[in-house]
Amino acid sequence: MWFFTHRSRDSTNPLPETRAALAAVPAAPITAGPAISAAPVVSEHAAVTPTISIHLDVATEPSGAILLKNGFQVCDQTPCEVVVAPAETVEFQAGKGPLKGSAKVLAQRDQKVTIKLLAPAVSAAPKPAAERLCEVEVDGLKILRACK
Repeated sequence: MWFFTHRSRDSTNPLPETRAALAAVPAAPITAGPAISAAPVVSEHAAVTPTISIHLDVATEPSGAILLKNGFQVCDQTPCEVVVAPAETVEFQAGKGPLKGSAKVLAQRDQKVTIKLLAPAVSAAPKPAAERLCEVEVDGLKILRACK
């Protein structure tokens, strides 16, 4: 015998039916209908377009750089492999300390990408005082003259 307990409306467990309640429900007659095939239906698109991915082996000189793909980090340390979609344009940025480098790739096949890391351009050292010009006032006129 089953006992009914109070459950909240949010409960996902149905209450068990009693034998009397089940006996009161008339059985639905089984009718013959159209034959249903058990063969799976495959769309024409799914068979023609296989899922392909392109594997890019990315290395840097020197190795051990952090690799970004389109601005998002994809590898903690190079060399590493990045999987992309066919015909995807990918821009890699790599950095290791002050060294930086980048490469732009159109992924058409599995390939190796090498990025050379270079130090940032160093600005020219300040000129010696004798070569620099300073603004001076002479007889009420402002002129440029070698600094002292």
